Amino acid sequence: MVYTDRWAYAPIGADGSRELFALADDPYCETNVIEGQKAIADTLHAKLIAWMEQMDAPADAVDALRPA
Repeated sequence: MVYTDRWAYAPIGADGSRELFALADDPYCETNVIEGQKAIADTLHAKLIAWMEQMDAPADAVDALRPA
C-alpha cells in the first residue's frame, strides 16, 4: 500500500486489481476511485516500484508488480 496525504494506493486489491482511494473523502478506503484517477494510480505505482528497487527488494517481487 502506498500512502500520500491525499491518496491510498493498493497495487493488488481485494479482487486482485489495483485500487485507489481518496483519503479526504473516504478515510476508511471503501470506494475505489481508480477509474477516474488512473494517472494518479500510475504515478504512485511507479513510485512503489522505484522504492522497492531502492530497498533492493528481490527482483521477482519487483517484476511481479511491473506492468505487462
